[in-house]
Amino acid sequence: MKFSKTAVQCIAIIMLAFALRLFVYGLYQIPTGSMETSLLVGEVLVGDKLSLWWSAPQRGDIIVCSDPLYRYSDNILCRFFERYIGGAGSITKRVVGIPGDQIKGVIEDGKPVVYVNNKRYDEAYINRYPLILVDESLSSEYLDMKSTDTGEFRSYDPHKPYQSQPFYTIHEDMIVHTHNGAPLIRMPNASVAPREGQQLHDAVDYWDGSDIFNVTLKARQYWLMGDSRRNSLDSREFGPVTQSQIQAIIWFRIFSIDTGFLWRDIMSAPWKLMHYIRWQRCFTYMPSYRTTVKEE
Repeated sequence: MKFSKTAVQCIAIIMLAFALRLFVYGLYQIPTGSMETSLLVGEVLVGDKLSLWWSAPQRGDIIVCSDPLYRYSDNILCRFFERYIGGAGSITKRVVGIPGDQIKGVIEDGKPVVYVNNKRYDEAYINRYPLILVDESLSSEYLDMKSTDTGEFRSYDPHKPYQSQPFYTIHEDMIVHTHNGAPLIRMPNASVAPREGQQLHDAVDYWDGSDIFNVTLKARQYWLMGDSRRNSLDSREFGPVTQSQIQAIIWFRIFSIDTGFLWRDIMSAPWKLMHYIRWQRCFTYMPSYRTTVKEE
């Protein structure tokens, strides 16, 4: 069976694109608010895979990691497909600890604090905004569109109107309220309490999803945390990850769009979608905290 020259060229281009996608770079979209306000839901990022072949991630890097809670297939080919092509999913977090570090989380003056090698870690990137719970299914606009989205916490500035927020458009009819009628809000500096029955101690390799943990990282192990600590599933829950699970380092943001628009408005006036693009965040490099994060 003979292939034409054009067919061979097309196959070669496809194989080259696949190899570049697999070993050189990756495109990722942010689905949750765990990295707010460094990264917002709806942003598209470029991940650098190539440099991981000769260098390791450093503290302060934003990385993409294979989902540590995913159960991979025992079949080698299926596992390769899940890890490198699709199926397993991935998470975006920040590197807080690198191999050999002792990472310790404590509560000081009612606020969570991280120590690295017995030195308090100054994390300038942590989200300082409160989080408000919104549920798109509460809006009749989304019910009409048969939305299956569930409630999610979003960063917001309490000093600005909901329609003029710096990060997301928040519709009042989507805000989830407590039994007394107040919006359901999480404060950024509040600590996450240990699970009931857990004893607080200084044992190594102790973590339970709360802000109290104490882990000494082994070779090729990394401690990952989200910048929005009150809204992140990270190493506090699943522990350290291995270097082989890290897929890419995020350096560049291509696109950013506020996903809080109403579909009915967009369908009746498509040009309104332009107002939801966060133009100032498009085509921007991610700030590096490798040198600006200080250990006190």
